[in-house]
Amino acid sequence: MPVPMPMPDRPAPRKPAADTLRPVRFLPVRFIWTGTAMVPFEGFRPLCERQYVVGDRYVLVPYDPRSRLSHGHYFACVQAAWENWPETYPRHLADADQLRKHALIATGHYDQSTGVHKTADEAAAFVATIMRAVDYAEFSIAGTAVVLRLAKTQKKRVMGAAQFQRSKQDVLDFLSSVLGLDVTTLAREAQKRRLPTAGPAPREQA
Repeated sequence: MPVPMPMPDRPAPRKPAADTLRPVRFLPVRFIWTGTAMVPFEGFRPLCERQYVVGDRYVLVPYDPRSRLSHGHYFACVQAAWENWPETYPRHLADADQLRKHALIATGHYDQSTGVHKTADEAAAFVATIMRAVDYAEFSIAGTAVVLRLAKTQKKRVMGAAQFQRSKQDVLDFLSSVLGLDVTTLAREAQKRRLPTAGPAPREQA
């Protein structure tokens, strides 16, 4: 998905006072190349009319859904959701990362294993060992059988861009459904917590 970047083709105007400067951010727009022009998808035309000026020139660059900004925004959304998470929720989640992993499992992005032990005590001991070894897991015990679910990692070197985008959207939709807020509201909360773009990249989560 290309992202337009302004390309000046005229002398720069006089620099405004420092207190009047505002950052300019272009939202991503889907285009299709016709052979002679990049034509926006029909649903993106209203956005184009709002953020572009007829006659101005722009540079198109590929949009990476796992860019530092997009990646950081996702984790900031999860953090904002956790800070507003209902106390009555039936599962205790110690931090935002446990919430993210719970949301991944709840939306089907998990690895599952099943084991049958000799006794119920052995099954309980197995679960205790797993819970000490990982920071978050979900399990169920039925007699001597244990079903264990671990959230899939969202690390860039493991999860591809398309799968990450699906899992990311599923997580945000799940958080929104529990909170009763739409994703744009979560994004506004995340915006308040976003690090400056010149700062260090957010630490990649598992």
